[in-house]
Amino acid sequence: MLFFLLILSICWTQEPEFMTQEELTVFSSRVPKEFVDLEVVMPTIHLEIGYHNSDNFTGRPLPGYGVPKAWLLPEAALALSKVQEELSWEDLSLLVYDAYRPRRASEAMVAWAKRTNQQELIDKGFIAEKSGHNHGHTIDVTIIDLKTGK
Repeated sequence: MLFFLLILSICWTQEPEFMTQEELTVFSSRVPKEFVDLEVVMPTIHLEIGYHNSDNFTGRPLPGYGVPKAWLLPEAALALSKVQEELSWEDLSLLVYDAYRPRRASEAMVAWAKRTNQQELIDKGFIAEKSGHNHGHTIDVTIIDLKTGK
């Protein structure tokens, strides 16, 4: 399986700091300002946003992932959609694991590593105290075979 990390330069507007769960769900389901929802631009794209639920290394949903969505700037989404279109001719698809990540989610990852005595994950850069995801210019993506789903 071919894995790759696509780095995109994207800007993000700051989200509100204090929200109720209902407000968080509504906020998280809206497209952030100047961004587009990848599923709107590419209806055939596959998302597996594990930080939305407990299917991630912390075993819990991370703060800020109210809905399993992925957003990019229009230019980046357009470039990605061209890749998705080319892949579709070969029964392949992009699978997005993560795109924009709220800062509080990264802070929760760091807190988890420290709480579980796994500082080495931070020291080795597997968990970043400051992540490109927080600025929206990093996306984790792979390619899957649509016939096998792998």
